[in-house]
Amino acid sequence: MALLLLVCRTMYNIFYALANTYYNKITFTLYGEIQTEMLDKLFSITDEKLETYGSGHFIQRINSDAMAIAVDVPTFFNIISLAIYYAAVFVASLFYDEYVFIGEIIIFTVLFFLERKRTKRLDINKRKALRKEEEHSQKVFELVSGANEIKIMNAKKYFIDNTSKSADKVAELNTK
Repeated sequence: MALLLLVCRTMYNIFYALANTYYNKITFTLYGEIQTEMLDKLFSITDEKLETYGSGHFIQRINSDAMAIAVDVPTFFNIISLAIYYAAVFVASLFYDEYVFIGEIIIFTVLFFLERKRTKRLDINKRKALRKEEEHSQKVFELVSGANEIKIMNAKKYFIDNTSKSADKVAELNTK
């Protein structure tokens, strides 16, 4: 049993090392490719939709969505290696002691349902945060593109405070 667990742990470490070794290369290569495709698709969007959603929406999508997808791909290697490892642990515990195996199944089932509930809440919170990030990107874009007008109107403090509050809300939602 110890030898089987050692082999499984070794396989896990190999997969983990491979994932980490290629993580940056894969992530940033994908990020660039996804961004390029998204920018290409941007020109097929109607002017009406561009005006409806605003530039902040599209800037945020092009930057954060591309990175989120790119980061998820290398993480897949880690998930696969963990799945192999835990499957081997289950098999080993079945041969070791059926009560230990049953205990692991019960614990795994409880953890599965707790994680499922947590993931649903996380998804809802991510959507709220993404909407707020889009609004914030739009405010930053307006602040930068209208800097001269803001200076002329002497409204610098108002716009900076408004953008700062927006950034705080984004941070709050992402932390949640």
